[in-house]
Amino acid sequence: VPAVLAARGTLGVAGLALMGDPTGVVAAGLGADQLARGLDWAWAVRTRIKDQGEAQLVLDPVGELTPVFVEDLTEVARDRRSVVVILDVWERIGPGVEEWVRDVVAGERYGELPLNVIVVMAGQSALTPGVWGEMAREVVQVSLEPFTEAEAGELLARHGVVEESVVATILRLTGGLPVLVDMLARARPTDPGQVGDPAETAVERFLAGQSDPARREAILACALPTEIDEDLYRAVLTDGRPEEDCGWLGNLPFVTADGGRYRYHQLVREQMLRLHRTRSPRRWRDLHTRLADHHAREREHLEVTLTDDGRRWGDDRWVAHHIAEVHHLLCADPHTALPVALAGSVWACARGPGTLRAWAAMLQQAGVENDHREALKWAERLISGSEEPERLVTVLGHLIAAVDLPSEVRVWAHLFRGWEHSRARDRVVASLDFDRAVELDPDNVWALASRGRTHRERGDHAAALADFGRAIELDPEYAWALAERGRTHHALGDHAAALVDFGRAIELDPEYAWALAERGRTHRALGDHAAALVDFGRAIELDPEYAWALAERGRTHHALGDHAAALVDFGRAIELDPEYAWALAERGRTHHALGDHAAALVDFGRAIELDPEYAWALASRGRTHRELGDHAAALVDFGRAIELDPEYAWALASRGRTHRELGDHAAALADYTRAVELNPKDGRWCHEVAVTYRVMGREQEARWWWEQALGKLAASVRAAGKDEAWWRSGVMLVYCARSEWQKSSAELRILQSLADGPAVLRRRLPDLDALPFEPGSSERLLVEFRESVRAVVEEHFPER
Repeated sequence: VPAVLAARGTLGVAGLALMGDPTGVVAAGLGADQLARGLDWAWAVRTRIKDQGEAQLVLDPVGELTPVFVEDLTEVARDRRSVVVILDVWERIGPGVEEWVRDVVAGERYGELPLNVIVVMAGQSALTPGVWGEMAREVVQVSLEPFTEAEAGELLARHGVVEESVVATILRLTGGLPVLVDMLARARPTDPGQVGDPAETAVERFLAGQSDPARREAILACALPTEIDEDLYRAVLTDGRPEEDCGWLGNLPFVTADGGRYRYHQLVREQMLRLHRTRSPRRWRDLHTRLADHHAREREHLEVTLTDDGRRWGDDRWVAHHIAEVHHLLCADPHTALPVALAGSVWACARGPGTLRAWAAMLQQAGVENDHREALKWAERLISGSEEPERLVTVLGHLIAAVDLPSEVRVWAHLFRGWEHSRARDRVVASLDFDRAVELDPDNVWALASRGRTHRERGDHAAALADFGRAIELDPEYAWALAERGRTHHALGDHAAALVDFGRAIELDPEYAWALAERGRTHRALGDHAAALVDFGRAIELDPEYAWALAERGRTHHALGDHAAALVDFGRAIELDPEYAWALAERGRTHHALGDHAAALVDFGRAIELDPEYAWALASRGRTHRELGDHAAALVDFGRAIELDPEYAWALASRGRTHRELGDHAAALADYTRAVELNPKDGRWCHEVAVTYRVMGREQEARWWWEQALGKLAASVRAAGKDEAWWRSGVMLVYCARSEWQKSSAELRILQSLADGPAVLRRRLPDLDALPFEPGSSERLLVEFRESVRAVVEEHFPER
């Protein structure tokens, strides 16, 4: 049948000519010579074959023989479970028989096929939608994937090939392509050396039907890049290129087109690459060098605007060209290119798992394509680092130890490994890497600033300032070093110097959210809450998911008594980071200030669950328990906080108050005395000792301690700056305890005039309510004063 079908175009035309073609449609579609030959042939049939049936058979063999074919197929299928008709190499025969196959399957023209007859079209090209129409829905598309290892092993075993090394070699050479596995299996090799390379046979199969030598060579050359576009097409085919552009590649059955870019099927590409490399090593090197040069030019073009390594490695286009460039360099000359590949590996480690995976994949691909074991070894190491971030330190260690790593890159490897140690909070080891980086390159500002930050985190602020200073001296526009030095000044309490550094960093980079937020924190430390809110707001505007800035702004709102706004900010920060223990504890404090002790306990509890050694959260939960009357739970929390931090004066004083409320005055005095010893300048604890003595009925001792408290609190007011309202409220409490109502009223008026005075008075109400009145004085005056304070609070916070 196929031989007859191959001629059906000419025969069909001749048949129409015999019957006449008054429309001229057939003639319009044929050349004059072809039409003349058809008419001559048809006339010969009419005059020489007198039997009409025989003439029809000759003139329309397809129409005459197909029904007979269908009848015979029906007869064959009658006694069988199923009959499969396979039309192989469909990409070659399909154009000539597709419509005929459709008509046979449809059953309307030649008779219906039995249901147990299955027609299979096997090949590289898909069916033509315009031919099949609605019938396309009844066609099942089956993708023939390469053999799995188990499937290949089963086929090889049938041929007696079971030696593991032989099986592995066949799988490597064939990629699991069934026809190639079968071809090699038939030779029944018993040793890997007996396995022939099927690349040439495979490539000949792929190129069947390509007779143009230039096209055949172009197809092979275009397999070298992982994907090809017009620029790469012209770069790799500088000589002997087909006249047309690269669009014709998209018509190849093993090529996938995607918006002007073309990608070979991986199995096809592997066979072509191996043939290329073994057939002509020199041309292999030349073509890869051309491609590397092309990507180098594209990379250098981008470097006009990407002026430093950090920006380059952060640009996806630059990274893609660099990866492709190094891939082709490794294929062209792996020994020369390996140091370049290792240098890139260091930067890929710094860029993160995504870039590192891409770089490792490139090394693996180059190692496989060029059979270079060293590249494959490094690919395996990098892949482990990309999949398990904790192993990144190990990968960087391998790179640092590599003989082929350029010395100028080893500095960065130490720097990046130091950063990884810092992220893991292993600051001692991080310092060793930063020390080594500075030793290798004393003027590397990144290494200096990174070491400075580690010094600061370890509490060595003098060393930190020295490193930051040197880095800024070398690069006066190094915004990160300026901001880090500002943070160091803040830690030392030199807020003025901190503001200068933060300001300069922000001047250099107006969108530096972290520096803005840090400056906001410094403004708040100086009592300038308005400026703090501006900086936090700008930082959040630049980065709406900046949880730390949101939480810090929440804390500023809390300090100003705007608890509703504080809850909004804390809530958003926690939504962004549900395990943000500090934000949870701060929200707990805000709930506490609003009197919502139940919500406060929930937040404190969650913060402690996340950080069981969070002493402040423990002490704050203890205070909440105490205020709810659960003194036993309060003592447990205060005890744990003090166990974690034996010099935590506020926790000691809070436990002292709990003991006092339980009537254990001796224990209370012991805790208060210890708090005074730890912080002798803090008048608050002297006040609490005095209150305890008054409760015990020892008024003379109480008055002595209030005298001590008043002197210390007054000194704190003078030195307070931003905290003036807090310390002045302590002075007011002492005057109340001593029934000095004119002085206490004067302090109240001053507090009313301070920006954060009403918020502080709100916090002081529980202390004022718990204050015992002085024996022999008028309790009514103390009650009236309390009401005056409460009126001020309610005026500013009507929701209370």
